[in-house]
Amino acid sequence: VAFGRIRSAAAWLMVPYLVWISFAGVLTWSIHRLNPDAETLVPTARTSQML
Repeated sequence: VAFGRIRSAAAWLMVPYLVWISFAGVLTWSIHRLNPDAETLVPTARTSQML
């Protein structure tokens, strides 16, 4: 809305960005919802593996 007041081309250039951010948010939320115990699937490393 704020971009449209200044220049309409700037507002239209924001549309693909907003669509992409919305898609990424929904995808992240869906993955989190489908994998509620994902933190416990992979055990954390207690020691460093570097030699």
